[in-house]
Amino acid sequence: MLTLIVPVLINFLVEPHLLGVPMTAHRKLLHDVSLQKLMKLDCSSEFRALMGQCTEMRVKLETVIKNSKSLTNRQWKRR
Repeated sequence: MLTLIVPVLINFLVEPHLLGVPMTAHRKLLHDVSLQKLMKLDCSSEFRALMGQCTEMRVKLETVIKNSKSLTNRQWKRR
């Protein structure tokens, strides 16, 4: 089942080089919800096996997670 869901969720993620660019509220919500779902699946051994098989998806997800964390840190520092 995850072999169908994970690629779709990763496809909904905003490309890493566009994370700082303004986007529509719907696009941001889709990105955020997809990222949250993927983070919850991260504990699954099936998910980890799938990420091990598909380097492109793994790299995109890792990059998005790193960039999202750095964006969140910058937003907190501004306050």
